[in-house]
Amino acid sequence: MTKSDLRIGYVVEIATGKKYMVLPTSENTLTLARKGRFIDISDITDDLTCPNENFDIVKVYGYSEDPRESLFLDIAHRPLLWERKEETQEQPANSIESLNDFAKEVHQNAVDHGFWEKEPSFGEIIALCHSELSEALEAYRKKMPLVYFIDETADTDGSIEKDMSRYNGQKLEGIATEMIDCILRILDWCGANSIDVENLLCLKHEYNKTRPYKHGGKAL
Repeated sequence: MTKSDLRIGYVVEIATGKKYMVLPTSENTLTLARKGRFIDISDITDDLTCPNENFDIVKVYGYSEDPRESLFLDIAHRPLLWERKEETQEQPANSIESLNDFAKEVHQNAVDHGFWEKEPSFGEIIALCHSELSEALEAYRKKMPLVYFIDETADTDGSIEKDMSRYNGQKLEGIATEMIDCILRILDWCGANSIDVENLLCLKHEYNKTRPYKHGGKAL
Protein backbone atom coordinates (compact mmCIF):
# COMPACT_ATOMS: atom_id res chain seq x y z
CA MET A 1 0.00 0.00 0.00
CA THR A 2 1.17 3.55 -0.78
CA LYS A 3 0.09 7.03 0.31
CA SER A 4 -2.08 7.38 -2.80
CA ASP A 5 -4.14 4.39 -1.61
CA LEU A 6 -5.30 6.18 1.54
CA ARG A 7 -8.94 7.24 1.51
CA ILE A 8 -11.00 9.64 3.61
CA GLY A 9 -12.45 7.66 6.51
CA TYR A 10 -9.67 5.08 6.70
CA VAL A 11 -7.97 4.61 10.08
CA VAL A 12 -4.19 4.27 10.25
CA GLU A 13 -1.96 3.14 13.10
CA ILE A 14 1.46 4.72 13.52
CA ALA A 15 4.57 3.15 15.03
CA THR A 16 3.78 4.34 18.56
CA GLY A 17 0.47 2.46 18.45
CA LYS A 18 -1.76 5.54 18.23
CA LYS A 19 -4.54 5.53 15.64
CA TYR A 20 -5.54 8.42 13.37
CA MET A 21 -8.36 8.90 10.88
CA VAL A 22 -7.72 10.08 7.33
CA LEU A 23 -9.64 13.33 6.87
CA PRO A 24 -9.79 16.08 4.21
CA THR A 25 -8.43 19.59 4.68
CA SER A 26 -9.74 22.88 3.30
CA GLU A 27 -6.98 22.73 0.66
CA ASN A 28 -8.42 19.48 -0.74
CA THR A 29 -5.52 17.48 0.66
CA LEU A 30 -5.51 14.81 3.35
CA THR A 31 -4.47 14.90 6.99
CA LEU A 32 -4.32 12.36 9.81
CA ALA A 33 -6.47 13.39 12.79
CA ARG A 34 -6.87 12.11 16.35
CA LYS A 35 -8.98 14.01 18.89
CA GLY A 36 -7.77 17.44 17.91
CA ARG A 37 -4.23 16.34 17.01
CA PHE A 38 -3.07 16.29 13.40
CA ILE A 39 -0.24 14.82 11.34
CA ASP A 40 0.51 16.60 8.07
CA ILE A 41 0.29 13.88 5.43
CA SER A 42 2.85 15.74 3.33
CA ASP A 43 5.41 14.56 5.90
CA ILE A 44 4.52 10.95 5.06
CA THR A 45 6.41 9.44 2.12
CA ASP A 46 4.82 7.29 -0.58
CA ASP A 47 5.80 4.09 1.27
CA LEU A 48 3.98 5.39 4.40
CA THR A 49 7.17 6.09 6.33
CA CYS A 50 8.21 9.39 7.90
CA PRO A 51 11.56 11.07 8.70
CA ASN A 52 10.40 10.82 12.32
CA GLU A 53 10.08 7.04 12.62
CA ASN A 54 7.51 7.38 15.41
CA PHE A 55 5.06 8.53 12.73
CA ASP A 56 5.65 5.65 10.31
CA ILE A 57 2.28 4.16 9.33
CA VAL A 58 2.35 0.46 10.22
CA LYS A 59 -1.31 -0.54 9.73
CA VAL A 60 -4.19 0.69 7.60
CA TYR A 61 -7.84 -0.14 8.36
CA GLY A 62 -10.69 0.29 5.87
CA TYR A 63 -14.22 1.58 6.28
CA SER A 64 -16.13 0.42 9.34
CA GLU A 65 -18.58 -2.40 8.73
CA ASP A 66 -20.80 -0.76 11.33
CA PRO A 67 -22.03 2.60 9.96
CA ARG A 68 -22.45 3.93 13.51
CA GLU A 69 -18.69 3.72 14.00
CA SER A 70 -17.69 5.35 10.72
CA LEU A 71 -16.68 8.59 12.48
CA PHE A 72 -14.72 6.94 15.28
CA LEU A 73 -11.25 5.43 15.64
CA ASP A 74 -12.62 2.11 16.90
CA ILE A 75 -11.21 -0.70 14.72
CA ALA A 76 -13.45 -3.49 16.04
CA HIS A 77 -15.51 -3.49 12.84
CA ARG A 78 -12.87 -2.30 10.39
CA PRO A 79 -11.00 -4.67 8.08
CA LEU A 80 -7.21 -4.60 8.26
CA LEU A 81 -6.16 -3.63 4.73
CA TRP A 82 -2.40 -3.52 5.17
CA GLU A 83 0.30 -4.11 7.79
CA ARG A 84 4.02 -3.34 7.79
CA LYS A 85 4.88 -6.67 9.36
CA GLU A 86 8.62 -6.47 8.94
CA GLU A 87 8.83 -2.95 10.36
CA THR A 88 6.09 -2.82 13.01
CA GLN A 89 7.70 -1.71 16.25
CA GLU A 90 6.75 -3.68 19.31
CA GLN A 91 5.56 -1.56 22.19
CA PRO A 92 7.45 -1.83 25.48
CA ALA A 93 5.70 -3.96 28.10
CA ASN A 94 5.12 -0.92 30.28
CA SER A 95 3.70 1.37 27.59
CA ILE A 96 0.07 2.50 27.39
CA GLU A 97 -1.42 2.57 23.90
CA SER A 98 -4.99 3.37 24.94
CA LEU A 99 -6.12 4.77 28.27
CA ASN A 100 -9.51 3.08 27.81
CA ASP A 101 -7.85 -0.30 27.25
CA PHE A 102 -5.57 0.35 30.21
CA ALA A 103 -8.58 1.08 32.44
CA LYS A 104 -10.08 -2.27 31.41
CA GLU A 105 -6.77 -3.97 32.20
CA VAL A 106 -6.57 -2.28 35.61
CA HIS A 107 -10.12 -3.37 36.40
CA GLN A 108 -9.48 -6.94 35.27
CA ASN A 109 -6.40 -7.10 37.49
CA ALA A 110 -8.52 -5.96 40.46
CA VAL A 111 -11.10 -8.64 39.60
CA ASP A 112 -8.39 -11.30 39.30
CA HIS A 113 -7.10 -10.35 42.75
CA GLY A 114 -10.51 -10.71 44.38
CA PHE A 115 -11.43 -7.06 44.94
CA TRP A 116 -14.71 -7.38 43.04
CA GLU A 117 -15.95 -10.68 44.49
CA LYS A 118 -18.50 -8.46 46.17
CA GLU A 119 -18.97 -5.34 44.07
CA PRO A 120 -17.88 -2.34 46.14
CA SER A 121 -20.34 0.50 46.59
CA PHE A 122 -19.61 3.88 45.10
CA GLY A 123 -19.00 5.18 48.61
CA GLU A 124 -16.38 2.48 49.17
CA ILE A 125 -14.65 3.43 45.91
CA ILE A 126 -14.51 7.07 47.02
CA ALA A 127 -13.20 6.05 50.47
CA LEU A 128 -10.44 3.99 48.87
CA CYS A 129 -9.44 6.98 46.71
CA HIS A 130 -9.37 9.13 49.85
CA SER A 131 -7.15 6.56 51.56
CA GLU A 132 -4.57 6.70 48.75
CA LEU A 133 -4.54 10.52 48.87
CA SER A 134 -4.14 10.42 52.66
CA GLU A 135 -1.14 8.13 52.25
CA ALA A 136 0.31 10.61 49.74
CA LEU A 137 -0.16 13.42 52.26
CA GLU A 138 1.51 11.42 55.04
CA ALA A 139 4.45 10.63 52.76
CA TYR A 140 4.75 14.34 51.97
CA ARG A 141 4.61 15.28 55.67
CA LYS A 142 7.39 12.80 56.37
CA LYS A 143 9.45 14.39 53.55
CA MET A 144 9.69 11.12 51.69
CA PRO A 145 10.94 11.05 48.07
CA LEU A 146 8.45 11.26 45.21
CA VAL A 147 9.27 7.70 44.14
CA TYR A 148 11.49 5.13 45.81
CA PHE A 149 11.80 1.47 46.69
CA ILE A 150 13.62 -0.47 49.36
CA ASP A 151 16.79 -2.04 48.03
CA GLU A 152 17.32 -5.19 50.08
CA THR A 153 20.50 -6.33 48.37
CA ALA A 154 23.38 -7.29 50.62
CA ASP A 155 25.52 -4.25 49.79
CA THR A 156 22.80 -1.69 50.62
CA ASP A 157 21.14 -3.42 53.59
CA GLY A 158 17.58 -2.32 52.94
CA SER A 159 18.19 1.34 52.17
CA ILE A 160 15.86 3.73 50.37
CA GLU A 161 16.75 3.73 46.70
CA LYS A 162 15.64 6.59 44.42
CA ASP A 163 17.65 5.54 41.36
CA MET A 164 14.98 3.88 39.19
CA SER A 165 17.66 2.41 36.94
CA ARG A 166 18.24 -0.06 39.80
CA TYR A 167 14.54 -0.95 40.04
CA ASN A 168 13.79 -4.65 39.58
CA GLY A 169 10.18 -5.21 40.54
CA GLN A 170 10.28 -4.13 44.18
CA LYS A 171 7.23 -2.47 45.77
CA LEU A 172 7.20 1.21 44.87
CA GLU A 173 6.72 3.81 47.59
CA GLY A 174 6.64 7.60 47.80
CA ILE A 175 4.40 10.60 47.31
CA ALA A 176 3.94 10.18 43.56
CA THR A 177 3.36 6.45 43.94
CA GLU A 178 0.44 7.04 46.31
CA MET A 179 -1.01 9.61 43.90
CA ILE A 180 -0.76 7.01 41.13
CA ASP A 181 -2.54 4.52 43.37
CA CYS A 182 -5.47 6.94 43.51
CA ILE A 183 -5.49 7.18 39.71
CA LEU A 184 -5.48 3.38 39.48
CA ARG A 185 -8.47 3.21 41.86
CA ILE A 186 -10.31 5.66 39.60
CA LEU A 187 -9.36 3.75 36.44
CA ASP A 188 -10.54 0.53 38.09
CA TRP A 189 -13.97 2.10 38.61
CA CYS A 190 -13.95 3.54 35.07
CA GLY A 191 -13.10 0.14 33.62
CA ALA A 192 -15.87 -1.51 35.62
CA ASN A 193 -18.38 1.03 34.30
CA SER A 194 -17.15 1.17 30.69
CA ILE A 195 -16.34 4.88 30.93
CA ASP A 196 -14.77 6.41 27.81
CA VAL A 197 -11.89 7.87 29.81
CA GLU A 198 -10.02 9.37 26.85
CA ASN A 199 -13.00 11.18 25.39
CA LEU A 200 -14.32 12.42 28.74
CA LEU A 201 -10.88 13.72 29.75
CA CYS A 202 -10.62 15.68 26.50
CA LEU A 203 -14.17 17.04 26.72
CA LYS A 204 -13.76 18.18 30.33
CA HIS A 205 -10.34 19.70 29.61
CA GLU A 206 -11.72 21.64 26.63
CA TYR A 207 -14.65 22.87 28.73
CA ASN A 208 -12.29 24.00 31.51
CA LYS A 209 -10.46 26.16 28.96
CA THR A 210 -13.65 28.19 28.53
CA ARG A 211 -14.10 28.95 32.22
CA PRO A 212 -13.18 32.37 33.71
CA TYR A 213 -10.02 33.11 35.70
CA LYS A 214 -10.09 31.05 38.91
CA HIS A 215 -13.51 29.89 37.72
CA GLY A 216 -15.16 33.14 38.73
CA GLY A 217 -13.16 34.07 41.83
CA LYS A 218 -12.66 30.85 43.79
CA ALA A 219 -9.99 31.00 46.47
CA LEU A 220 -8.50 27.62 45.51
